[in-house]
Amino acid sequence: MQRIPICHYNKSRIGIRDTQTLFYIFDKILEIMSTAELQNSIIQKVLKISDSQLLDYLNSLLQEDESSSYYSMNEWEVKVVRESISDYERGEVIKNEDVFSKNEKWLNE
Repeated sequence: MQRIPICHYNKSRIGIRDTQTLFYIFDKILEIMSTAELQNSIIQKVLKISDSQLLDYLNSLLQEDESSSYYSMNEWEVKVVRESISDYERGEVIKNEDVFSKNEKWLNE
């Protein structure tokens, strides 16, 4: 990140309070710059997306109304969650070690 000077000062004429204020200003500028860089990065990534479903989903995440405070599942997702809960209640679960070992085998193929 490139630093941009916002003011010139003579160190011998700045008191402790002014130095703290100056450091505070520098911190805020760096925070704003990193936020702007993050926003630009996200924008560039979104511009490369051509999948309309994914864009609709991202748009729903970024909505500022109250309905966006939770995720609405579609019918298939509700079905999968219900099946998973019933499997768990019956004790039909897969241990993490088994999942990791299957993934490891698959990756090594």
